[in-house]
This record gives sequence, C-alpha cells and structure tokens, in this order.
Amino acid sequence: MTQGTQGYINQSKRISLKWALIGVLSFMTVYLVGILIMGSQKSYFTIVAVLLILPTAQRASQYFAYSPYKSVSTDLVDALSLKAYKTLFELLIIRAKATYFLDAVLISDTHVLILCCPNKKYKQDHNIIRQSIQHMLKDKGIQTTVLSYENTSSLMNDVKMFEVVSDPSNIKYIESIERALLQNGM
Repeated sequence: MTQGTQGYINQSKRISLKWALIGVLSFMTVYLVGILIMGSQKSYFTIVAVLLILPTAQRASQYFAYSPYKSVSTDLVDALSLKAYKTLFELLIIRAKATYFLDAVLISDTHVLILCCPNKKYKQDHNIIRQSIQHMLKDKGIQTTVLSYENTSSLMNDVKMFEVVSDPSNIKYIESIERALLQNGM
C-alpha cells in the first residue's frame, strides 16, 4: 500500500511495530548468544547486536510518529472520490520541523483542497497548513490556490460551488502537484 491511499497509516503502524519487535528480538538473541558462547560482553556479537539497534530504533520511531493518527473511514473515501479531482488520503507531510496529517487532498488543475479533521490527540492550525503546502508547491514551481477545511460538509459545499472540469491537457500539472505532496510525505 502506498502513501496517499486509504489504510496507509494503519498498515505503516503495523509494519513498523512488527519490524521493531523483530529487531529487539534479534538484538537480544545475538547479544545473549554472544555472552553464552564467549562468556563475556566483549565480543563481536556485542558489536553486531549494537548495530542491530539502529534499524530497530528507526522502525520504533516510525511507529511512534504514526501512532497519533488513524486511517480515514470508507465513507469519507466514497464521499470524496470525485471524477474531477485526483484524490489522496492519509498524507503525513513533514515540513519545516512540523508534521501535518491531511485526511484527504483533492487536486485539480485550478486548486488544491485539503481536509484536516480535528483530533483530540494533536492540534493543527489550518492557516499554517495551507501556507506551508502553498510554499512547498511554490518551491517546486507550482502556483495554485490551496484551501483547507476542518469538516467534510464545508469541503463538499465548496466542491459543488467550484464545479471543476479539469482540462485533460493539464494532467501532467495535476501529477506534478501529487508528486510534490508525496515527496514531502512520510
């Protein structure tokens, strides 16, 4: 499963936790086998065990980075899967030492609509998210309007108001926006 699809967050959490646990078991096994075989901590087994800690710590930190977030519902995916937009779900964007969780992003050749539902575990400022995404796209040479929403109903109201009909010749432009968002994701 790739970033930008429903279920990505939950799958990433599962995979990161699984590999972190495997790493801890591997570390402990190598370390203890070294002590049993060599009778001392001062062996190559200890060096190998210490080297196993590095990828284990990386996987554990990925798990903790994903832990406050949860996958979006199928109802939301069904409601936002519109022909006129390229839709991405569950984007975890890292920008300027800040992390933003975007529940959904609707991309057209005229604007980018971002849905960031409120959550008790983490707070997100929509003005900062909008400005950050706009600057990120501008850094890639993309000029477009970015709008941010806290709930699905206001997003859907604006979608109906815009009545976007994407020009098929602009598909490369839409794909460049999508690439820019996915490259800054986790």
